[in-house]
Amino acid sequence: SGLLTKWNRLAQNLAVTTESLISSMEAWSKIGFDLDMSEQLAQVTAIFEKTAEISNEKATSTLISAAQAFTEIDDLGVDDYVERVEAVGNKINAIGNKYAIDSEGIADGLQNASAALKVAGNDLNETISLITATNKIYQSPEEGANMLKVASMRLRGQVDALQEMGEDAEGVSADITKIQQQIYELTGNKVNIFEDEDTLKSTYRIIIEIGEVFDSLNDRQQADLLEKMFVKQRSGAGSALLLNYEELEKIKNDSM
Repeated sequence: SGLLTKWNRLAQNLAVTTESLISSMEAWSKIGFDLDMSEQLAQVTAIFEKTAEISNEKATSTLISAAQAFTEIDDLGVDDYVERVEAVGNKINAIGNKYAIDSEGIADGLQNASAALKVAGNDLNETISLITATNKIYQSPEEGANMLKVASMRLRGQVDALQEMGEDAEGVSADITKIQQQIYELTGNKVNIFEDEDTLKSTYRIIIEIGEVFDSLNDRQQADLLEKMFVKQRSGAGSALLLNYEELEKIKNDSM
């Protein structure tokens, strides 16, 4: 009864329902946090829910998925969990208030693509930047995030993962060296997707480098490149991102 009285008062102060506060605490506790930590995280979630104007369920799931995927955010590490969760919410709101996407759209994009983009070497700022820049022209966060997820997997030769998702893996080689050569040739021998002999560049960096040369390619090269990276049905979203690549650094810096 003491806890319930405390949570009723806390929910009232945060302008949310007691039910949603407890639901959020339950979700955080399910991933391993004790009651005190779950309560702290539920308060952060409630603030994000109100400022982003989204449901408690979406606020909770967005913050959990992003904080679990990105264990380092700017200068915050694994042990700075509450601060990292706060940072996720702050970044989403800041970019949603400034660019042609709302906080809910960024949240949807992160829920959909954050895990795949993290594996592909992108940090949280780069991921938010990719989602936002794509949406400026394409105006569909969900489809944009799907495109980013598929592109990151195609560029890394993740044939099995694509097939498990029900995505078209035709033309994708499991040999990353072969993909490197294909992209290099299709960009007029200008873009190498490898940072060094053993390290692939992040999706963010690859998109910027291809965007810088995309206009200089002929129609055939552009069409083949879009199909290789995004498949035909997602080439519209991919083209939107490449044409809007100059926004990426600006959005990333604003997120940071």
